Amino acid sequence: MPDFVDKTFDAVYSVYQTAATALNGAYDRAKDAGQSIMECTKVGAQKVQLKTGDLIEKATPQPPEAPPTALDEARKFAIDHAFQIGLYGGIPLSVFTLHKILRVFVPYKRRAQKLRDGSRYEVIVILGPIHSNFVKKLIYDLNGRGYIVFVVVSNEKQLRLVEEQKDEDVRPLIVDFQSPTTVKAGLLRLARFLDKPRNGIYYHLRGCIFIPDYVRLPKVSKIGQISVKEFKRVLDDSFFKINLMLANGMTTFLKESNKRRNAVAKANNVRIKGGFSKLLFVDFSVSENNEKRVLFRKIVQKMNHMLYDELYKEYSPSKMDSLLRVFGKDPDPSRIDITKLSVEYHKNSESHLIRNSFMMTSSGLNRKMNVTGVHYKIFDILNSSWLRKDYYICN
Repeated sequence: MPDFVDKTFDAVYSVYQTAATALNGAYDRAKDAGQSIMECTKVGAQKVQLKTGDLIEKATPQPPEAPPTALDEARKFAIDHAFQIGLYGGIPLSVFTLHKILRVFVPYKRRAQKLRDGSRYEVIVILGPIHSNFVKKLIYDLNGRGYIVFVVVSNEKQLRLVEEQKDEDVRPLIVDFQSPTTVKAGLLRLARFLDKPRNGIYYHLRGCIFIPDYVRLPKVSKIGQISVKEFKRVLDDSFFKINLMLANGMTTFLKESNKRRNAVAKANNVRIKGGFSKLLFVDFSVSENNEKRVLFRKIVQKMNHMLYDELYKEYSPSKMDSLLRVFGKDPDPSRIDITKLSVEYHKNSESHLIRNSFMMTSSGLNRKMNVTGVHYKIFDILNSSWLRKDYYICN
C-alpha cells in the first residue's frame, strides 16, 4: 500500500504532467497562430509593395527616348541591307583584288601604241629646260616607250643637246621666241609633220608637256637684290615661252588632233586608246635647306599657277563632257584635257633621286624619290581617259 509520500508525488507529477501538456499545447497553438499572422502580414506587405510600385511607376513620367545617332542608323541600315551590301560591295572588291593579283604576275606594260608593222605614230611635244637631268631623263623615257618626241629648242646649245640623242624619233623643234610671228613660224614645222602622211603613216598628237625652268634661278633672297636683266630672263624661260606657245598655235593643234582622232585611227587601221590629246603642266622643283632661290621660285610658281588656273577654266571640259569622252564621244571639240603634276623634291644629305626601285615612296621627308615612278605617272596621265585637275608627288 503506497504511503502518503508516494501518493503525494503521484498527485504532484500528475498535476505537473497536466500543466506541462497544457503549456505545450498553448505554446504550439501560439506558435502556429504567430506563423499564420506572419505569413498573412508578409503576403499583405508584398501586395502593398507591388501596388505602391505600380502607383509610383504610373505617377513617375517616363524619360523621352534619345534620338537615334548616325551610328545607330548606319548599323540599322547595314543589318537591313546586309545582302545587298555583300552583293554590290563584295563583287567590286573581289574584282579589284583579282586585278592586283594579276598585275603581280602580269605587270602592266606602259608602251605607246604602234602600228601593226611596229611603226610609231604617236607624238609628244616637250617644252622645258633641256639642260636639266629631269627633262633629259623624261625625253629618254618617252622615246624608249615608243613615242616620237619633239623637243622645243631656241638656241644652238639646246639644239646640240637634242642631236646628241642620235635617235631619229627624238627631234628638235626650233622655235624663236622673239615675237608671236616667229613662234608661229616654228610651230608651222610641227603642223606640216602632223598634217601630211609619211610612208602611209598619219601621226597623232598624244600630248604637249610644259615644264617651267626652275633650274637656273638666281640666288636672291631679297626683293631689292633682283636685277632687271635676271628678272626678265627668268620670266621668259619660265612663263612667257609657255604662254607664247599656247597663244600661237599649240592649243589649236590639240583641238585639231581631237577632231582628226577618228580619221587618223581609220587611216592607220588602229584603235586609238588612252583618251584625247592632253595638255600637261609638270611643275618640278627642288628645295634644299637654307636655299637662296626661294624668292624667285615663289614668284615664278605663283605666276605659272595663275596661268594654269586660267587655262583650266577656259579649256577644261565639264564633268559631263569628260564622262562622254571616256566612251569616245567629244560633244565639245573646243575643250582640251588639261592637268598639272607637281613634283617636289626635298634635297638634303639623306635624299637621293634614283632611277630604279621596286616601289616609289610618295610621302615622308628625307627619303629617296624614284624617277621611274614619276615617269610612270606622266605616262598614265597622257593615256588616261579621265583626269583630275592636280596631281602631287613628293619625297
